[in-house]
Amino acid sequence: PGRGDDLDLDVSYDNGATWNYWTLPANSRSYVTPALVKGSTYLFRVSAFNAGGDSLFSNTITILAT
Repeated sequence: PGRGDDLDLDVSYDNGATWNYWTLPANSRSYVTPALVKGSTYLFRVSAFNAGGDSLFSNTITILAT
């Protein structure tokens, strides 16, 4: 991650074994996640970061793509 006042949106396609992330501006309200497959389950979590360091991860949510 960079060191601005930003967010990392993490997504796991394999039940948390690995995570991919996108860095978003701190004031982001939404994000369209590419390549979700109908009927598949995904895990999401968020963390914030700035020059002072990284936050802990948010709670993880599970989404079923419909």
